[in-house]
Amino acid sequence: MKDRSSKALDFAHDTLKQILGLSTALVGGSVVFLADFASTLPNSTKVWLFEAWVVLGFSILFGVMAIMTMTSQLTRDKNGRASRGGPVVGEGVPARAIPTHEKVLLRARLQVLLFLTGIVLLAIFAWYAVVDF
Repeated sequence: MKDRSSKALDFAHDTLKQILGLSTALVGGSVVFLADFASTLPNSTKVWLFEAWVVLGFSILFGVMAIMTMTSQLTRDKNGRASRGGPVVGEGVPARAIPTHEKVLLRARLQVLLFLTGIVLLAIFAWYAVVDF
């Protein structure tokens, strides 16, 4: 069971990091794009980009919060109390409690939802940018 719970934790952590990296890259890439074409786009088009930045920023925030919550769950003993040394997955922590903790799931789901919403807003911005250009 130790290997299975450890793998589940690794997969969940890697997925959170991937979405976190993609969100950051999308914000950075769109900032570069806006710097090149800002003067030619109307403000009504830029609003979609700013909304995407806000949504992706919250996606980044919830991703960091989810990773921090996962880390804090690793430092709990089998009774849910904080421990100083932090047990290794499978040694005192129930396997289902690590990657499926309610707080982790809530924050991870919000990260994914906000990421997908940010992509949709960026696509709407790109559509209007092409039409208005």
